[in-house]
Amino acid sequence: MSSKSCSVVSTICCLAAIVLLIGVAIAFGLYVKFYTSSQLKIESFSPSSGSVNSTVVIYGSGFNSTQTTYNIVKFNGVSATVSSANSTVLLVKVPPLATSGTISVKVSQTTFESVDTFTVVTTSSNTTNSTSSS
Repeated sequence: MSSKSCSVVSTICCLAAIVLLIGVAIAFGLYVKFYTSSQLKIESFSPSSGSVNSTVVIYGSGFNSTQTTYNIVKFNGVSATVSSANSTVLLVKVPPLATSGTISVKVSQTTFESVDTFTVVTTSSNTTNSTSSS
């Protein structure tokens, strides 16, 4: 075989390897997109109101069931602690600085915000009387 034909064969082999790698990358990318698009969504939560440190159950889909810390939950922008998780249910404690508003869940790079609002109820031991008499 001449050196010219070896060069052509080498070039063809390199191009075939590149095409194969591109194909694998595209297939993997589509798989990752399909797998991660298990539609992160908050369907509902219960109760719709509660005090600080009370437990809220969030129902939905696309939650991370392998590790609770992979589900980032916020009450009106304030980070909460997830105590239990599976792919459709999260158990979350209302954080100390939470205010009334929406609940959001972030898994990987996707965030979903609830349509309904959660109302933070202050207990009588947490409120102060600001009324003064003259």
